[in-house]
Amino acid sequence: MKKIAVLGSSNLDLVFTTTQLPQAGETVTGQDFVMHLGGKGANQAVALQKLGADVTFFTAVGQDAFATEILTGLSATGLKVVPHRSTQPTGVAQINLYEGDNRILVIPGANHDWPASYLKRIAEQIADFDYFVLQLEIPLPVVTRLCQIIRQFPNKKIILNPAPAQVLPPELWPLVDYLTPNEHELHLLGRRGTTAELLQSSPPQIVVTKGAAGASYFDRHQQKVMTVPALANLKVVDTTGAGDTFNGAFVYQLVQGAELAAALAFANAAAGLATTKVGAQAGMPSAAAVKEAQSKHS
Repeated sequence: MKKIAVLGSSNLDLVFTTTQLPQAGETVTGQDFVMHLGGKGANQAVALQKLGADVTFFTAVGQDAFATEILTGLSATGLKVVPHRSTQPTGVAQINLYEGDNRILVIPGANHDWPASYLKRIAEQIADFDYFVLQLEIPLPVVTRLCQIIRQFPNKKIILNPAPAQVLPPELWPLVDYLTPNEHELHLLGRRGTTAELLQSSPPQIVVTKGAAGASYFDRHQQKVMTVPALANLKVVDTTGAGDTFNGAFVYQLVQGAELAAALAFANAAAGLATTKVGAQAGMPSAAAVKEAQSKHS
């Protein structure tokens, strides 16, 4: 089985459920509070782990109780973790759940501390992996440098989920094989044009996610934009982590050798299932559950 390295953020998610969002200077009483493991890097690594991939997670955490909570929780899933123990506090995210949607405030902490010594440690292990998954909750210069290091090795695939969205440096674009923004993020990355025009540009191969409307890409054989639909008629409970589930499932299918359309159909189904449960990682499905859902909704 081909091996995957996920390089990215870890957070402890502090999740508040409320039927009323406070206005400026206002205090309201919520309905529930729970803590979950989170961070886009950790979420995508766990999504891959639950699907049955051979995945290792590289991340930075602090030396506090939250770090212990994260590392213990990730290890409990069976995920292999290679952490950098930073002197910065572990990253946290405040998530307000309101009417099935979410509003999130992130304090990066250790996620912004990837020193040269840790990059060297990663570089020494790159030959062991075939696919590399990154996001933008760690510093953009670190992401760029990691991609440059990876590209020094032959036959490696890089998937970048550009979230939170920001302008990507020109030297980063050609280093990436697959770029997976949502519709909003696509137009914040530094290239101009309509969605259709941006999808046709290359490199990299761009896949744009559209939530309940599915995912689109430019088919270079048929020379047109194709949209792969999402699962319909799902009872959405919590959208937190749906995008990360999509990315994990997409990479899982690429590793299996799936064609792009099939990989996106699987990823859409996985992301849809993830919205039916509370918690970014708790709702992530197994490969068997995704295939069952696809069969049921086909």
